[in-house]
Amino acid sequence: MTVQNKTCDIESNYTCWNENGQEFNKMWAKLMIPVEVMMCLFVIVGTIGNILVLLVYSYRQQKTTANIFIMFLACMDLFACVVLHPYIIYKLFHGYDQTWTEICKLFEYINHVILGLSGLTLCLVAIDRYLAICHPVKYLLFHKHVAKGITTITVISIIGSLPILELYGATPTVIRLFNSTFVCYKCHYKLEYQNSAVLTAFGAFVMGLFMIEIVIMVILYKHVAVTAYRARRMVRPLSNAHILAGINPSTSNSGGRQGLPKGEQSTDITNTSHGQNTRSLDDIATSESRLAKATVIFSVNTSIRNIERRHSSRDDLTMDYHRNFTENRNFSSRLKAAKMLFSVTAVFFLSWMPFFIIRISASINPYFWNDQSNTKLVIDHMLNHIFYLNNAVNPIIYTIINKNFRFDCKRLFRKHCGTGRR
Repeated sequence: MTVQNKTCDIESNYTCWNENGQEFNKMWAKLMIPVEVMMCLFVIVGTIGNILVLLVYSYRQQKTTANIFIMFLACMDLFACVVLHPYIIYKLFHGYDQTWTEICKLFEYINHVILGLSGLTLCLVAIDRYLAICHPVKYLLFHKHVAKGITTITVISIIGSLPILELYGATPTVIRLFNSTFVCYKCHYKLEYQNSAVLTAFGAFVMGLFMIEIVIMVILYKHVAVTAYRARRMVRPLSNAHILAGINPSTSNSGGRQGLPKGEQSTDITNTSHGQNTRSLDDIATSESRLAKATVIFSVNTSIRNIERRHSSRDDLTMDYHRNFTENRNFSSRLKAAKMLFSVTAVFFLSWMPFFIIRISASINPYFWNDQSNTKLVIDHMLNHIFYLNNAVNPIIYTIINKNFRFDCKRLFRKHCGTGRR
């Protein structure tokens, strides 16, 4: 392909610019097929998966903080897959005629807001899991302020991304072919801001925030892992094992035969034997009858008190057992949620690492982009777009790690399939 005019620009010669721009776009779209396929997979998997996540968690009656954060992340990821990803794919098919300045500013701004909000949300998730595992009492107080926390990080992301509206635009780039030139336009940083102190400061701010989030999450999840490890090694007392087995504890108060104390019995007998000369047989019979009744009443009362004491002790131990069982079950469920959300966090930052590594390498080595072979261009663009993976991978993580999520998906599928057959 050759450019016929000496200068082929949109203002000086639109026909030439349009024709050559379309040819350049076709060549670029053919070269970027691996990146386009990858982005299309993100759109399909992310859209279906995040819709499924929202359906499953919306049916759950118990709205824990983990469920709230998962639904919030799913809403952002679904918006990204439905709105932002198609825009990115469209850019891949139009690599040389991106003249839409206002649309460029808007979509790049929304893209940075979503990405910044995702990182801050995962940082908030780390704080939530740290409190849930390490400080359960404070976690109950934190549960009441989740809405305020989400609102705060949303405002921070919206305000922190405002410089994008000024930095981005339809940036012209001159391509030289033999004795002719072609001016293409790409949605990128404006020429006046490239290699400027403003852009460097903004990049340093984003990088610094990214590193601070990583440090905070590493520290918090480290404490979560240590607490979980210690909880597993803790041996709990078995003082209530006899209750679970249905064995009544022996009472120390029921020693000897039931009735009056032995000393009182011997005294009564002695008194009776000494009074045989002065008492009649009827008086002796009456006295023995009263003694028998008193013995029976005392024995019954003592037995009732022992039974009540045993039942009270057993009820207290049973309540302790149920309380411990509930606490262990809550701790286990919180720990499972922590594992799942930690996996989401790890994938998010791992998907961002290639982008930052390339940016750091390019800033350190000025000759980093000298090799412009087709293979390097494809690899570079795949690494620059791999962070969009975090918008589609979360439902896969939930499916692999969370057994309850798989069960709820099957139940929801069966329910709707059964309704459809009717």
